[in-house]
Amino acid sequence: MEPTAQWQAMQAILAQGHDILAIYHSHPLGLGTPSAVDKREMRYPEALTLIWAPIGATWVCRGFRWSTWHQDFVEVPLRLE
Repeated sequence: MEPTAQWQAMQAILAQGHDILAIYHSHPLGLGTPSAVDKREMRYPEALTLIWAPIGATWVCRGFRWSTWHQDFVEVPLRLE
């Protein structure tokens, strides 16, 4: 999604009184953990960050929550059904 359109969509969601529960993206060539860019561009600390990444031929989703205590992402357990 183009950055300006994404920002507008997020603002519209919040303006309507909705919560942003999670934001997801993929790391097709990287690790399934938040990157330096993810940390630098994180704007919704209350939302869960979901990252999809391949492990071999299988795509895996991992969840991370921003910790104000650690000033970093902390992995949280996910149960995908």
